[in-house]
Amino acid sequence: MKKYYKFFVFLVLVVVIFCYCYFFLPLDQDGIWNYGFGYSISKGLVPYKDFNMIVPPLWPILISIPIGIVGHNFMTYYFIISIVISISIMLVYKKIGYRTIYIFLMSIVFPHNGYNIFCLMLFFVLLNILYNDKYKDNDILIAIIISLMFLSKQTLGVLVIPSIVFSKNKKKTICVYLVAILSTLLYLLINNSFWEFMNYCFFGLFDFSNNGNDSTLWVVIVELFVFIYLIYTYIKTRDRIAMYVLLFQIVMIPIFEIIHLFLAFMPVLFYFFVNTKNRIIKYIFEVFIIFFLVGFYLKIIPGYMRDINNRCMDSSSFLYEKRLPIYTDYKFDMVKEYLDKYSNYRLYFFSSNAYIYKLEYDIPVNKYDLINDGNMGYDGDNRYVSEVKEYCSSNKCLIIVRSDEVIKDFNQTSRVITQYVINNYLSIYSSNDLTFYIN
Repeated sequence: MKKYYKFFVFLVLVVVIFCYCYFFLPLDQDGIWNYGFGYSISKGLVPYKDFNMIVPPLWPILISIPIGIVGHNFMTYYFIISIVISISIMLVYKKIGYRTIYIFLMSIVFPHNGYNIFCLMLFFVLLNILYNDKYKDNDILIAIIISLMFLSKQTLGVLVIPSIVFSKNKKKTICVYLVAILSTLLYLLINNSFWEFMNYCFFGLFDFSNNGNDSTLWVVIVELFVFIYLIYTYIKTRDRIAMYVLLFQIVMIPIFEIIHLFLAFMPVLFYFFVNTKNRIIKYIFEVFIIFFLVGFYLKIIPGYMRDINNRCMDSSSFLYEKRLPIYTDYKFDMVKEYLDKYSNYRLYFFSSNAYIYKLEYDIPVNKYDLINDGNMGYDGDNRYVSEVKEYCSSNKCLIIVRSDEVIKDFNQTSRVITQYVINNYLSIYSSNDLTFYIN
């Protein structure tokens, strides 16, 4: 009976989280990009070679399987996300009970970036293993979990260090990591995408200094206190779990802002409630967390409610029933009109919305559809400009730019590229935030 009850609770969680994420939250670019990666792989495109990503391929490959089965539907992505978050919640509840609500509220703040949510779930799996006397010394199982994590987010490779240090069978642990790395290397070599992978996932990190999402001072301060707490705890107790949680904080890099803070802080919160014995300290900290989360949600929820959005009512759209920015349906028609009119022109879509339009009309994406700073490999913006300049000097090109991204400093879209287009190509039409250019 207890198993059926847990399964029922899990199903309820999945449904609630899915409804909140898909039907209530407005459309988010990270969700579109992540879905686009998985959908593109399901259609036979090769990551890094046919389109750019800045993370290892495990998560996009995993989600490409259900997407390929179900078909072109954005709901599939958030259904997968809902399952992943629900698993995390069930794992956390086993150890901290009702206090899981705080981690639940943090986990649904920004659920769109799937590989982060997936890595968080895997980390909670790892923590449950380490807290379980039956499995805590299962070095192979620990190495497998960590392998799945760094094959989804490369910076989490730092977790390999403590797993080898604390392993009682170092040779087997190292062998697991070698198998994971060599399997990925083989996948990249078979697809002839090794150098592109290195460029996008590692060399491109040097360009993140130009990213529009600047770090926030108060987040840096909070994370500094987290570091001090975890380092002090490890020095005092030599608890290897504290070391794992400490190294998980690397998910904050390269941008110290609230989304990454929540991601890094959830395991800290879990660790604190599991290990702190002093009830007074627990309750004081709990009150602080409650006030912060209440204040945070009171700030963001009205914003979600005020956003002028239309619900996509076109059942043929992959975004059916999703909240979209106003006039999106009109923009879809406008983009389609110009694509048909200039069908013999090569299309460059230099906009954070490129994936939305291309996925809507089932046009294969490419590396020019995601021109965020740090997402184009080393010195990507100048390299992209050179490539476009070379091609369009002797071929017909239609270039679409989102005008407001040229003006605003807070967005991630490369202004080097968009400014080059504005300065060198002929504007043939501008409506709201989209401008069309030809050579």
